[in-house]
Amino acid sequence: MTRTERVSSTRLPRPLLVLTLATSLSLFPDTADAHESLATHMTFHIVVMNVLAPVGALGLLGFGVIPTLGAVAGRTLLAATLVQIIALWALHSPALLTAALLSAHAFFLAQAVLFFVALWFWLAVLSQPPREFWRGSFALLMTGKLFCLLGALFVFSPRALYSGMQICSTGADPAISASQDQQLAGLMMLIACPFSYVLAGIVLASRALRKLETDDAQLSERAAP
Repeated sequence: MTRTERVSSTRLPRPLLVLTLATSLSLFPDTADAHESLATHMTFHIVVMNVLAPVGALGLLGFGVIPTLGAVAGRTLLAATLVQIIALWALHSPALLTAALLSAHAFFLAQAVLFFVALWFWLAVLSQPPREFWRGSFALLMTGKLFCLLGALFVFSPRALYSGMQICSTGADPAISASQDQQLAGLMMLIACPFSYVLAGIVLASRALRKLETDDAQLSERAAP
């Protein structure tokens, strides 16, 4: 199974890849104050992990920047999944997220970490061969569940979970309390979850099954007298 065969069912047109990356990156020059609100923080978190990372992975695989990238990444799916989940929850621990809310430098560092672990994850998912598509789909579904669980924790918590939010909420929008800001961030995560990880898992499974059907049909034609 070659690298090209592995990613052919998930490749996007190159102009679309470039346009998506350019549009997403254009948001970042205005993010100097993104750390002042948890909801704003979560917006860039979602863009980084669910837009930039998968599109970047598609671009790297589709353009063939590193010929052996797909083969290497495909063998690290379990490690990539675990590292992304650990990074996601660790960077939303009270100590680290409070630091990101209070410091622009910590905010951008957190986003950079999330981008690179998410890029690794999507490279591993998209590099799975069609006959092993279930590995990528399962990794997406498990990641989506834990992503949604964190969002649900934000939404249904009876109080603000992070001390930094008490300070930041006054600077972001005085009309929104720290608890409301947290609930809005959690709601955004719950909305983004099915439109990213779950949907991507379903799409990958569907395309892989269609490719397997096509391959089986071709083999049957060749075997026919």
